[in-house]
Amino acid sequence: MPTIAPTTEIRLDNATLGAFLRELELIESDLDREELADLPFANGTIVPLDIQNAPWARTVVYRRLTRTGWFKLVRSYPTDIPMVNVLTEEFTYPVHKWAGGYYFSDDDIQAIAHTEIDLEREDIEAVQETANQTLNDLIAFGDRKLKLPGFVNHPDAMRSFSPFAFDERSSANQILAVLNDACTTIVEITMQVEKPDTLLLPLRQFDYIMTARLDDTQERTIGEHFIRTNAYIKNIQPVNELKGAGPDGTDLMIVYCRNPRKVKAKIMMELTWMQLQRKGLGYERPACFKYAGCISRRPLSMHQVALPNAA
Repeated sequence: MPTIAPTTEIRLDNATLGAFLRELELIESDLDREELADLPFANGTIVPLDIQNAPWARTVVYRRLTRTGWFKLVRSYPTDIPMVNVLTEEFTYPVHKWAGGYYFSDDDIQAIAHTEIDLEREDIEAVQETANQTLNDLIAFGDRKLKLPGFVNHPDAMRSFSPFAFDERSSANQILAVLNDACTTIVEITMQVEKPDTLLLPLRQFDYIMTARLDDTQERTIGEHFIRTNAYIKNIQPVNELKGAGPDGTDLMIVYCRNPRKVKAKIMMELTWMQLQRKGLGYERPACFKYAGCISRRPLSMHQVALPNAA
C-alpha cells in the first residue's frame, strides 16, 4: 500500500491570507482605541485637535481679517468722508505626510491559520505608539526644516522672563506676582479681547506651587490661592515638554486660552493603515498620517514666560 507523505507546508492561498488580514484588522481596531496619557499634545489635552478627513489636501489656508478706519465730525456737505476698510491677511501651511510600518513573514501567515497565537500585536502597537510620539513632538515643537510651527515655540506668542524662580528661593508673593502678571499682560495688551484660561508649568514648578504654603499660618497653597483669586485661569497643568524649552535651556511657563478659535493642531488624516506590500519572504504593513502644523489664529492670546530653572 503506497504511503502518503506528510504535509510540511501550508499554501498561502486566498483563504489563508484572508484569515490573517481579518486578524490584523481586529488587532488594529482594538489598539486604535487605546490612549497614551503621557503624550498630552497628541491626545489633545494641551492643544485642541482639528481632525480633518481630507487626505487629498496639499495646503491649509486661513485668513485673518482686520478692520481699519474712523469717523470724523462733519458739517455741511463734505467730500472727504473717511472710509472704513477690511484688510485680509492670508496664511498658508503645507500638509506633510509621516509614515512607518512593520514586517511579518510568510511563516506568521501560515501559523495564524492553525494556532491561537496573537501574532503581530506588539508590532502594531509599536507602530501606533511611534506615530503618537511623532505627532506629539510635532504639535509641541514643530519642525524647523519644514517651517512648521509648534505650540511651545510658536512665533505668535508673547515672550517675557521671570526674575523669580518657582522654588524656595522666592517668596509666595513673588511667585504670585509672576503668575498674575503673565495673565494680566495678555488681557491688558489686547484691551480685554483675549483672556487666558489655562496655565502650563514644568512638573517641578507645578509640584512646588501646589504644595508650598502661602505662609506658616495659611493652610492654602500658592497654587490653590492663585486659582481662587485670579479672574481668568481655570486650570493649571504640568507638562513635561516645558522643561528646558525656553531660551538658553530655561524652563518655560505658558499662559493661553485653550480654545480651537485661538489655537489648534491641524491633522488632515489620522493614522491610517495602507495595503499590504510584498517584501522578500513576507509582507510590509505601512501606516501614515498627515499633519499641517499648530495654528495660532489669535496673535497675543498666548504668553510664554521663561523661568529660572528649579534648584
